[in-house]
Amino acid sequence: MTFFKRNNFHKFFIVGMTFLLAASCQKYSQDVVDCNISGNEAVTVKIDKWSLCESDVMPDSLQCHRSLLDADVERRMFLFSQRAVGNRYILNGDTLELKRFEQQNYYPVFLKEGINELIAITDTASRERHISLELCDSVIAIRLMAESMFGRMFYPLINPDSMMLNLDMKYCKVIPLESSMEIFDVVGRKIHELKITDDNLRYELPALEVGKSYMSKWTIGESSTWQTFLCGDPDKVYEMYRNRFDSVRISVADSLEIDQLLWRFRFLLEHPSRKDDWWWQFKIAPIAYQLEYAFRRMEGEDGIAPTLNFESYNSRIDGMVQRCVVFTPKDMTRHYPLVVMIRPNEENRHEFFSCPQLARQWAVNNVQMLCDKYGLIVMMPEGRMRSFGLLDEDNEREIMNAIDFVKKKYPVEDGKVYLHANCSGGERALQLASHHPDKFNGMGLYAPFFSRLKNEKYPDKIQIKLENLKGMPIFVHGDPLDGHSPPIFYKDLINGMDKVGNPCKVSMEYHSGELYNVTIVGEEALQYFKQIE
Repeated sequence: MTFFKRNNFHKFFIVGMTFLLAASCQKYSQDVVDCNISGNEAVTVKIDKWSLCESDVMPDSLQCHRSLLDADVERRMFLFSQRAVGNRYILNGDTLELKRFEQQNYYPVFLKEGINELIAITDTASRERHISLELCDSVIAIRLMAESMFGRMFYPLINPDSMMLNLDMKYCKVIPLESSMEIFDVVGRKIHELKITDDNLRYELPALEVGKSYMSKWTIGESSTWQTFLCGDPDKVYEMYRNRFDSVRISVADSLEIDQLLWRFRFLLEHPSRKDDWWWQFKIAPIAYQLEYAFRRMEGEDGIAPTLNFESYNSRIDGMVQRCVVFTPKDMTRHYPLVVMIRPNEENRHEFFSCPQLARQWAVNNVQMLCDKYGLIVMMPEGRMRSFGLLDEDNEREIMNAIDFVKKKYPVEDGKVYLHANCSGGERALQLASHHPDKFNGMGLYAPFFSRLKNEKYPDKIQIKLENLKGMPIFVHGDPLDGHSPPIFYKDLINGMDKVGNPCKVSMEYHSGELYNVTIVGEEALQYFKQIE
């Protein structure tokens, strides 16, 4: 519970204290951190080091921290925080107003020329919390907002009675800026072009066809983002594709793809979250789009390929149906590196197309955005994996089968295949890499389990052999405060790689575990893969 929620007195106390803090500035510790901000180009500065201040007017229940920002010119900027912990911020004596945009917290700020004093007031009970902020200009702020809107710019189920597109763009209240939107059908024909203004969130789209899927492109400033949507009742659309599937003759591979897409479509229609999960509508639209795209492709028509693809194939091991999810950039006219995401343990057994990693649609959207941002293809294979445990030989063979399947169907760049995993998925990725070191060109792990694999009870064939990884670039990211998979879990991995002469690239960031434990891929790992290309 934060200080201003525990005691209403503090709400008024903080406001009144602003001037007292400024007056007692000479009592602050002089061990400060400078952030240099210069020029007119797009700029972002990370503020993650603070000096603890001393003040006679500060009660024991609160702590005060200071950072100095050095600006060569006056400029309007935005202070971003990925987490809201009840902190209050004061810049040059003025209390900053917290605003919300998606999963981010931001504060509009105005920097004066010269030294600017930023004060953070925190609850003493949260003394272990690390303050990390990002200071951005409007160019970077718009880019961050556009990235966060990928796949969810507006409500994706269009009522055919009104043909109205209803925007959900909170950005209009953040940075008033005109933007545009283009609407395309599945085969790439432009249906509509809209000029979006901050005083209108409803737009009529009379050219839409009932039962059809569409792709939209939203452009704001220099940034663009995409979203699929459906015009019509999803139950009727499902029945339309079900009947179409039953009435046409198609190849075995196409039949398998359609059958599995219809399975996820029906799973979502019957899922209880349909009644109360706001994100449910954003899960239905991509499936409907992929179904229409698949049928159009079978008929020989090209178009705008989906960036979220639910894929199925017959295993080379025994012919059984296996699945994977593939995320791609929008531009598929060139080849890209492939990132193979190995799933962690699950508490309960799920069908792959209903696994927990796909339950958070915002995380699914985030992967699509990152693929577009960094120019990567990301795949998540089913791999015959059980809920718990290490990989066995069949798991490893199936993962390699899935990789071969994706390489044949998608434009994967030769010699650039990377492994990525977090938590217990990390130990599985380490197994796979140490048994097939010639198949992978690098590895990015988030808080990987490792120490428990030292137990000699495990057969040699499933042991992780670090000596086999001495030529592989390895990135390890963690959170010093992560209670689920703390650094001690992978300390032996880092030390072991040092001993074999291949030190890991280690990155630590406070509170990052709150994000990497619920997302599918981590941006830091993707940045690392681009660096070692």
